[in-house]
Amino acid sequence: MSAASDVRVLLTTSEKEKADKYHFQRTDKYLYEKRVLKEEVKLTEKKTPYS
Repeated sequence: MSAASDVRVLLTTSEKEKADKYHFQRTDKYLYEKRVLKEEVKLTEKKTPYS
C-alpha cells in the first residue's frame, strides 16, 4: 500500500512556541504532536562532555 518513502513518524513537543511555529496539533494540556514523512526529518545529536 505505501512505499518506504511514505513512512510517517510522530513528532511531539511540550514547547508551545515551537508547536505554533511548525503547526503541531495540541493533543493534551502540555503536549503537541505532528506526523511527518520520515524523509522530511533530519536526526541530529548534540553531545556535551562532562566537566
